[in-house]
Amino acid sequence: MMESTFDKLNSDIEEGRKVNKFISIGLPRLGKYANLRKHILTLLFSTSGGGKSSMVDTIILNACESHMNSSEGMKPDFQLFSMERNSKLRIAKWICYLVFKNEGVVIQLPKMMGWWSDKLSDTEHALIKKQKPYIDQILGDYVTIHEGSKTPNEIYKIMKDHFEEVGEYDKLTHIDQKTGHERTTKIYIPNDENVIVVPIFDHGNLTKTTKELPTKKMTIDKLV
Repeated sequence: MMESTFDKLNSDIEEGRKVNKFISIGLPRLGKYANLRKHILTLLFSTSGGGKSSMVDTIILNACESHMNSSEGMKPDFQLFSMERNSKLRIAKWICYLVFKNEGVVIQLPKMMGWWSDKLSDTEHALIKKQKPYIDQILGDYVTIHEGSKTPNEIYKIMKDHFEEVGEYDKLTHIDQKTGHERTTKIYIPNDENVIVVPIFDHGNLTKTTKELPTKKMTIDKLV
């Protein structure tokens, strides 16, 4: 006898009673609505300079730390399309956050990058270099950064290639209960059910247009 939809739902409910099927973003009040889960699309939007990228960075770092501290939970696999900032500046911002969080010392990004006449002291530079093992672990185990503006098709290919690295596509044949006809559905089987692949696009308005998609709205619609 085929398992009913109710039975499938109840299986998920019973599993949810035993294990967390989400990745914490480290922001408890917001987390009730925006913790990372499979099959969820979350949109952050505000005015220019409103802190969207900083919030995304906070979510990434919190999620990585959550798994580092409790590796039995769901593991994030962030595919970060950093279309505005290059990877060095992105990581520099992470280091500013980590130094403040771990050491209680404020080092602002322009000072770190030598954009001010006020230069780093030896002590400050040592605190920055101290973050290297942590940053290496994040980039090695949790986050892949894709730099620069890309078209929806370029992003699709990158993601498809990645999914094929961490799982496989297969075909499932079943009988349609309404028509009685045989149907084939394409399904995806991950190598590890405890990994959530999280594509992040920062930010969507920088998605590249093409001849077939000449407007920003068309490119963003296609990307979604």
